[in-house]
Amino acid sequence: RSRRDSDDNIQKGCVVEWRPSSVDKPDSALEARQKQKRDEWIMRRVIDGRSAPKYTGSERQDTIGSSKQSLDEPSSVAAVVFGLQLLRHALRRDEVQQGDAPNLEPFMPLLTTCICTCRDSEAVLLALQCLVEIQRRCKETMPMDSSFHLLATKTLELLVGYGGNEDLLQASFKMMTFLIERGFETENTETERKVLDEEQLEVLMSFLQTSLSTTNQHNPAVGLIKALVGKRIVSAGMYDLMKVLLDQSVKSFKENLRHHAGGIYLRFLMNYPMTEDRLEREVKQLVANIQYEGVEGRQSAIAMVTSAIKKFPLQVVAKHSSLFFVGLTMQLGNEESDKGRKAVSESLDALLLKLPTGSVEPLFGYAMRWAEGNDVRLRRVSLSVIGLFVDSSDIVRRDDHYKRVLSVTKEALASLEHWELAYFSLRVIEKLLSRWPEKVMSDLELWPKVVQCLDGCHPWVTQVSLRIMSQHLESLNPDEFVENNQTTFLRQRGNLFELTKALCAMIDSALCPDDIEVTAKTFTWILKATSKNPQLCFAEDSDGSDSKNPVRWLVKRLSEIAKPKGTKRRENVFKCFAAFATYAADIALDYLELIIEPIYRVERESSHRNELASERNGASVDDVDEVTRLAMDLLHLLEQVCTPHEKFLDAYGAVKREAQDKKSQRQDQLVLEAARDPKAAAERKQKKQEREKARRKKRINERRQSRGRVAKRRHV
Repeated sequence: RSRRDSDDNIQKGCVVEWRPSSVDKPDSALEARQKQKRDEWIMRRVIDGRSAPKYTGSERQDTIGSSKQSLDEPSSVAAVVFGLQLLRHALRRDEVQQGDAPNLEPFMPLLTTCICTCRDSEAVLLALQCLVEIQRRCKETMPMDSSFHLLATKTLELLVGYGGNEDLLQASFKMMTFLIERGFETENTETERKVLDEEQLEVLMSFLQTSLSTTNQHNPAVGLIKALVGKRIVSAGMYDLMKVLLDQSVKSFKENLRHHAGGIYLRFLMNYPMTEDRLEREVKQLVANIQYEGVEGRQSAIAMVTSAIKKFPLQVVAKHSSLFFVGLTMQLGNEESDKGRKAVSESLDALLLKLPTGSVEPLFGYAMRWAEGNDVRLRRVSLSVIGLFVDSSDIVRRDDHYKRVLSVTKEALASLEHWELAYFSLRVIEKLLSRWPEKVMSDLELWPKVVQCLDGCHPWVTQVSLRIMSQHLESLNPDEFVENNQTTFLRQRGNLFELTKALCAMIDSALCPDDIEVTAKTFTWILKATSKNPQLCFAEDSDGSDSKNPVRWLVKRLSEIAKPKGTKRRENVFKCFAAFATYAADIALDYLELIIEPIYRVERESSHRNELASERNGASVDDVDEVTRLAMDLLHLLEQVCTPHEKFLDAYGAVKREAQDKKSQRQDQLVLEAARDPKAAAERKQKKQEREKARRKKRINERRQSRGRVAKRRHV
């Protein structure tokens, strides 16, 4: 009726009243209730965004429809990123169980579409990470389809177009690694081409060459190269890539990259087709790399050669054995670091263990020709290598080779001018004695040369010769080796005394080794053998009945060695005396006074030092050093083993009286000298005062330096 009234007013020319609130206004209460129910029903009927009512804006429905077809709109990108973050969070927290793998497969095409079409780097990164995780879980059930080629192409574009996003680069590497592993599992050529064609492979190889030397993401790149080598993908770029990988295995500053690069390169050499000439060139390059100037790179190269020797087939190693042997031997002579020399020795040891006897024979010939030459450096290296032959092969056991080796070692021991030759010769003898002791002990001409090395020109020579002699003496019974006719050079008269003199000279010198236990055991054996067979200490043209007692000579010589000041020398002698008292007390107690003399001297020196310190400090001082403590322990040991006890007291009293008598004689001699020649006495007294003054200055400087001061303070 209101509409009819309005129309009538318009026809009559009257002004029409219009208000916004009058639009769709119900004419009655019934119509108002019906309209309210209809609106409520419409609101309940809405189930998605498309059927929602259009409240404001023109063509709102068309705008919403167009946004569903593009992922580059800001609002769409934000929604996609949020959803991918939720998915990745669920995958990383293992909220998806192993049995839910089929439920993840529908995400694969969606994620692939996002990677291939979206231009937002964050969304692409999240999609790659989610897809890699899903593929890891569904690797066994995921089928190979045509989307792999699209995904590989897009991943290759992401790799080549790397713009500094390290996370995106790493995810792209992982995705490409997975695609290579899955795409080349089948033998169907058409399926292989769907992943990457030849041109794309060359682009990928070129990018990997650059990536190894320019980016920090080495681990993903190495994983991708490992997948390519594992699938034996043959292309020209692959061989160029291996050259770069070989350089990185030596020149890279990262140990992890050097290790993995070396392993991949060895797999390449073992699995890829190549001619004999090319294989020989590659092996030469491997051996040449051990001469690299950098220590760490050189050690990696040596480790690669060792792995190649162990992993290569026997035919390949035997064919190039001379190349390996000569290169490693020369590097053994040139290597400066101890760790590098040890690695080269292990590599040579692996080579000799793997080769058969027929292939070892010419290598042994090389080493012997070098050892028989005139070049000292080459002789030293060859003697070291001969020791490896003794450890790793039985070829030295043959009589002709054994005699040849002994001849070389004797010649090196004849002159101690070059201590390194003597040292490596003794190492060879030590190894021969460990493997074939009967053959070495039967060579009576060799052992006197070993005895001469006890008082050698270098501590290493002395230490090795002492170990050899101790090993030889352990196989002999000091009381029965003569009656049992055991093979030893000590049965020849005079050799036992020569050995005793050499050991005493060794312990009296600065070259005495630190292994005092071996020294004490050797002296104890000599003491027993000398007491049982004193005639062996004299030459054949001498009569031992009218000569001095060799046991007394040994004990007195050690006692005289311990009298002068010297910490190491006194410790060695006191430990030898302790071994005498423990294992040969019945022999040593007959010369108790000689043993107590150096002990009493050390005791008096310690007491005198404490008295001087007490005078300076004004208080009693009881400071005992290591040598004094060891001397007191030895004195208590002698007191315990000496029976009857009066024998020990008599010996100690005799030593004390003799020391006091010598002191009185020295004082009387000084008084007589002052009366006969006052000028000489005054000069001696002045020199004593100068020595005392120098001693005081030295002590003052030591105390000043201990307090942190350097120079004496000068007063202006």
